[in-house]
Amino acid sequence: MTQEEQEKLTQQAMENAKKARPDVKQKEVTTVPTPPTVPTPVKLTEPKTKPQTKKLLDNQRKLGDRIVTLSPWAGKTKKKFKKEFQYAESMADVDLQKIVEILVYDQIEEDYQLTELELQYLLAELKEMSIGDKVECESNCPSCGVTNSIEASTKDLVFKPDTLPAEYKNFKFKNIKRSTFTNIKNNIMNSKTFDGLSSEADIEIACKISIDNKSPNEMLTIFDDTPLNELSLLMDKYVEHLAFFELTKDKVCSGCRTKVSFDVDMVTGIFEILAK
Repeated sequence: MTQEEQEKLTQQAMENAKKARPDVKQKEVTTVPTPPTVPTPVKLTEPKTKPQTKKLLDNQRKLGDRIVTLSPWAGKTKKKFKKEFQYAESMADVDLQKIVEILVYDQIEEDYQLTELELQYLLAELKEMSIGDKVECESNCPSCGVTNSIEASTKDLVFKPDTLPAEYKNFKFKNIKRSTFTNIKNNIMNSKTFDGLSSEADIEIACKISIDNKSPNEMLTIFDDTPLNELSLLMDKYVEHLAFFELTKDKVCSGCRTKVSFDVDMVTGIFEILAK
């Protein structure tokens, strides 16, 4: 049998087998319809809200870009204060540095080197927190010179935070930690090159003012070599930058009977209250 005849017989056998089983059907392939594409909703960008300013606690005060946390005076505070005044016949005999330590620095949580005006402001705030806002002091009339008794309140203080003049961009007015200032001051005063002419106040200003990121030592040299008129302008700008407060009181003078604006010596008034 040839190959061709064999293929015909095989094909005939397959056809006969299909006829013998007519119930067998080929499987139909069902196509599942693709669901329509749902467009993804566009998410609208929510407008950015401005960061909320952190609310100060009752015992916190703002000094420029710093927040200072205060602790009210206690019984031991007054004892320490009165001890410093025990043998003093006048304010000239009082160690003001120790008074500042007792009444202000010991009551602050943070480690900041504060300016004189900042110390005065915090002294008034601590007084209000501890024993109320009322202060009595004496002030001389600017017209006739008669001494007048003035009643004032720490709530009347006008506090001005620090600002940096735009025209002084190469100047940096810096905050400095008290411990850092103490280390810098000691290093400068103990160095062999120290001339003994710069005071602690000069060194503090050299730490807080920087021109083109110069060191405190370099700044002291710059101050020494700067003409006095230019140095005065620089110091004026520095004072403008400081946080400070003002307090005046309008009153009819008991001497000349003229209504005048008295400068209130808040610090002396507070000392007199604590010394009683």
